[in-house]
Amino acid sequence: MAEKVEAGQPVELRKKHGLHIVDIALIGLFVALMTVGGKIRINLGPIPFTTQFFFSSVGGMVLGAKRGVVVQLVYLAMGLVGLPVFADGGGFGYIFHLTFGYIVGFVASALVCGLVSDRLFSRKGNMRFWQAFLAALSGLLLLYLVGTVYFLAVKSFYLGEASSVGNALMACVVPFMWTDILWCICVALAAPRIRKAVGRML
Repeated sequence: MAEKVEAGQPVELRKKHGLHIVDIALIGLFVALMTVGGKIRINLGPIPFTTQFFFSSVGGMVLGAKRGVVVQLVYLAMGLVGLPVFADGGGFGYIFHLTFGYIVGFVASALVCGLVSDRLFSRKGNMRFWQAFLAALSGLLLLYLVGTVYFLAVKSFYLGEASSVGNALMACVVPFMWTDILWCICVALAAPRIRKAVGRML
């Protein structure tokens, strides 16, 4: 007789019964959201404003570290092989774009948010607003770091243009700080609730 699988059983046991299709569906959903988020953009100098930080952070918190990182790696790979999923298209040459560091940074921000979420939900079964906010803020700071360093590297070594750290911060961080903090608040409000709602499927 087939073994009955309850919703609360460990992921490893449930995957033996073919329920990993849920993982694939959720990963696909967040890859699609990342793509749409990149197309909804407002140009603010060399770095456009998009909603991708929100989706990368929510994806990490809702799906957990492993699946959240997979979402970003799939999105990254799709763009590099030529699919037009990035804000300005796709292709391997995108690595020379000033904004490519942010796409790499989304992997890091999803990882941070996912690790915090996994730890709290495994221990307490919940995530408070301030915990989710600090996780999102930590992911944001890491995103800024990766994006700004990459921006400087492309400017200096590929474009051959001198740029100071101050100028890079003015282009990569300052215009987005307040809206990104608002995004962190939105992540903290939405992600824990969504994770509790879909947690039985993971």
